[in-house]
Amino acid sequence: MLRVKHSSELIPAFDSPPKGLTPITRVLRQILQAKQNGILERKLLIIIATGGQPTDDYGKTDIGTLERVLKYE
Repeated sequence: MLRVKHSSELIPAFDSPPKGLTPITRVLRQILQAKQNGILERKLLIIIATGGQPTDDYGKTDIGTLERVLKYE
């Protein structure tokens, strides 16, 4: 969810139980790339809430890549 201004906007995200893949790394990279120019002008707050471990697009757990993105990208 992008451009959340109030916590009430998050309620629909919790209406259904967690299922499927958790491609946090890919989505985080997409957000960072889209906001790259804006980050130079002002800070960017990203909150990650998940019901599972980070996976790649094939469902394989991949914590290491997420850690590298958080540290270096």
